[in-house]
This record gives sequence, structure tokens and C-alpha cells, in this order.
Amino acid sequence: ASMHKSAAKMMLKWAKEKKCSTVISCIVMNTDSKEIFGVASTGSARGKLIEAKIDMVEHGTIPGISGVLLNEGMLRGINVIVLLISSDTEFPDFQATSNLCTALSKLVPGISCNLDKLEKESKIIEEQIKQAETDTKDLSDNIYR
Repeated sequence: ASMHKSAAKMMLKWAKEKKCSTVISCIVMNTDSKEIFGVASTGSARGKLIEAKIDMVEHGTIPGISGVLLNEGMLRGINVIVLLISSDTEFPDFQATSNLCTALSKLVPGISCNLDKLEKESKIIEEQIKQAETDTKDLSDNIYR
């Protein structure tokens, strides 16, 4: 946590040197909602969220480096967008990944994702992980008896 501010400032400096118009970060939340929300540092960044039809969070606290990026971006007039992604942290959540790809493709010109392939592969992998957990549950329950 003591390095968050230094890391964020270094990222913003690098983005400015590379002439990036917007810095995008994301935070994973553990909620039931599968919707993606956005927070922006400037009016221009908020406009990008509106164009992408990403709902904005008006009030809240963004922790960590993403929070520092937002504050420093606001103070320096740099476009920073933080996407809040809902995910089930117990398993890899490929639906959340798909949602993130979709959001990024709306925000960044020229980015695209093969979501059909991602969705098919994610369902197979998710089922395999759940099956492996079910198969090993009895083993872990009996190992310490």
C-alpha cells in the first residue's frame, strides 16, 4: 500500500510520455451483479463511458493504485477510467473476462475480442474446475480424519 502513490504517478508519467489519451484500470468486485461499472477522472473520460454505454458510479471509494490513478488524473486533468468488474472470486470467472473484453472494445478503438470462442472455452474450463473440486472434496474431507 505504501507504494500505490509512487506506482500510480509512474504509470501516469509513462502514459504522458507515450501520449496516451486515456489510462484504463480495473478492479474486481465480489458481487452477484454481472454488470460493469465505470468511474472517470475527467469530463472527457466520463463522456467516453457514456459513449460506451457503461454505467457510472457517482459516489464511492476506489482503493489501491486505481484510486490513486483517479485522484491524480483528476488533479492533473488526465483521462483515467476505472472499470469495476463483478466476479465470483471462488472460481476463475470467464463471464467477467468476456464482459471486460466487451467493455474494453467499446472504449479503445481497434480492440476486438473473439467472444464466441472465449465463451465456449470458458464454459468447458469452468465445468472441469467444478468437477475437479467435487471429485476432490471427499478426499480433502477424509484426509485429516
